[in-house]
Amino acid sequence: MNFNILNKKLQNQLFSNLLKLTAISFFILLLVSIIKCESSPEDKLNNDPTLKQDNLKPISGGMIRIAENECYKTLFPSEIEETVSYKVISQMHDGLVALNPKTLSVIPAIAKKWEVNDAQTTYTFYLIDNAYFHDDPCFPEGKGSKITSQDFNYTFHLLCGNFSTTGYNALSDKILGAKEYHSGKKDEISGINIINDSVFTVELIEPASSFIHLLASPLGSVISKDAFEAYGKGLKVGAGPFIYGALNTDSSELQLYKNNNYYKYDTHGNRLPYLDEISFTFESSEEKREELFSNKKLDLLQGVSEIYLEKFFIENQETFMSREFMVDRKDVLATDCYEFNNTIEPFNDVRVRKAFNYAINKKKLIENTLDNQGKIGLKGVVPNVKIFKNYNYDSIVGYPYNPSKAAKLLSEAGYPNGKGFPEVVLELNIGNPTQIEVAKEIQSQLLMALNINITIEQIHMSTLINRAALGLSQMNHFTWVSEYPSPADFLNVFYSGNAPEDPTERAWPNTSRYKNKTFDKLLKEAISTTDESERYSLFSQAEQILIDDAPVAVLWYPEIYNIYHSSVKNLSFNELYYYDFSSVYILK
Repeated sequence: MNFNILNKKLQNQLFSNLLKLTAISFFILLLVSIIKCESSPEDKLNNDPTLKQDNLKPISGGMIRIAENECYKTLFPSEIEETVSYKVISQMHDGLVALNPKTLSVIPAIAKKWEVNDAQTTYTFYLIDNAYFHDDPCFPEGKGSKITSQDFNYTFHLLCGNFSTTGYNALSDKILGAKEYHSGKKDEISGINIINDSVFTVELIEPASSFIHLLASPLGSVISKDAFEAYGKGLKVGAGPFIYGALNTDSSELQLYKNNNYYKYDTHGNRLPYLDEISFTFESSEEKREELFSNKKLDLLQGVSEIYLEKFFIENQETFMSREFMVDRKDVLATDCYEFNNTIEPFNDVRVRKAFNYAINKKKLIENTLDNQGKIGLKGVVPNVKIFKNYNYDSIVGYPYNPSKAAKLLSEAGYPNGKGFPEVVLELNIGNPTQIEVAKEIQSQLLMALNINITIEQIHMSTLINRAALGLSQMNHFTWVSEYPSPADFLNVFYSGNAPEDPTERAWPNTSRYKNKTFDKLLKEAISTTDESERYSLFSQAEQILIDDAPVAVLWYPEIYNIYHSSVKNLSFNELYYYDFSSVYILK
């Protein structure tokens, strides 16, 4: 086990428990001793022959069992709106390029290589010759067809067509001719040129630093014309390492099975994936998920709170000491916010939005409610993580706790001491105990600072997303998890092109319906800037405008613990919740 991931606070808590729990004192003392004396986790791994993965030969077969809070909302790549769909789709679909799960750098996938011209406006992709869609009855004789340039041509046209708002919004400002095709002025996207079955080019309007990263996200997954014409957005046919198996009748379990025709091989010439099956269990109760893991009915427990981790250590010391359970701690490319509907009362008034921001004591929230698991959201929506090491966080001025300033702003908005303030409902995802505890604390803080009371309502994630996208929510807990490692993916959420004029029309991902022309201009300029230093400077300027307008209240930047069985090998954890199970195997 990598004991060094435990912070000093947890060590102190474990030592305190040592004084109380004499029956297990030996194990806690040993644990604390190991934490204090152990060398770096890398050295520990490399020096332990039972843990060093390089010494182990990958084993084919077996199943990995994972639990999620609730069932996926969609399996169509361009319509992902939550992390469960993202995790499942990432196993079923592949695109031109992918992300390295260890470094999050862009690597080849169905495109064995790509070239970019000097102007950085034309990408040339060269495809491998052994990639096929999953076998399915929609194909002749049920055999998945070979993937060619025409399949990607069809995919880009599908994304930029009228049915896919998400795909179109992501690509319309980048690919030459995408807008004209979307509006019906042209029958083809002029920026896509098919050279032959294995080579094609994509021409951009101007340089776009995020373009190749977009293609590495599920949005870039290749879609079969035959499958789409047969199943529409309900298709389950992809080109990834795992094939859709079955969802049981009550939508509590999903099976994905090994794609025996997957195009990737390991360095020894063995075809991937190693696993025969991935099993997803959908369980809204955190307590039940933890019980399943303790009873060895799950192999991976994701997003564990520090409070639970301490409890879990105390209850399972022998298992941890024997290294049967392993722990990983990660900063996440995500931001937890309270999102305001900027188009309806009372949050159509920027003074109200700012008042809420100043009234929240985030330091107390982190220290007491979250038990220091996460970083205080005192800056902007872009999280402070190592992968953005050159981003100028210090230039962003956020909202420190200032209850007197909050009360003054609320009074200026016409609600002195909270008088006449309308009822506000805060919507949360059901089955998330952290969110409910945070909401109760903030409910108390707003009452004390502003003399207003908000109502807390828990609903299923799919309902929460739909209500926010349709403009029906006043205020909701919004966790944005990036799909690719760039500040652009956080700031693009608030691009006005993603906010329709009609307040009843569905908006995604800009569910706050925020609009600011200066912000849009800076964001577009930043994305087309090739110099990273200049690009990051423009991003931070745009972000400051966004924060000044306060469409959201930034609460914290999350950190998570993942607990898994030591029999699970080659599983890489990263800041994106991105899992690549194609090279994972189970040590039997």
